[in-house]
Amino acid sequence: METDGTGGNGSDIVHGFHVGDVVTDSDADLIDLSDLLDYNGSISFFKDDDKIELDYSSQGILKYLKVENVGYDTVISIDRDGSGNANAFTNVITLANVQTDLETLLQNNQIIV
Repeated sequence: METDGTGGNGSDIVHGFHVGDVVTDSDADLIDLSDLLDYNGSISFFKDDDKIELDYSSQGILKYLKVENVGYDTVISIDRDGSGNANAFTNVITLANVQTDLETLLQNNQIIV
């Protein structure tokens, strides 16, 4: 695998990405980042004032994965080693005309880490 921030994969723009729970929505799309990340932790959530949040034990994913809304798009960035040393956050996917966040994508099982 390449040693650059994207693992040699560059950055892609995805048009028509459908946000939805992959268990209940057959149109929901998946993003598999597992080969690019050195993350071995768990992912779990809690509800705070009707908002889904990552629980404390899942905060480590934030060192590896960042999701930001930029204009009308959602930009997904990764730090392959999670330390910012060997690799810094690098944009890998732009979801064109989609507004979402990391918690939603993880809760929907749409990002595989």
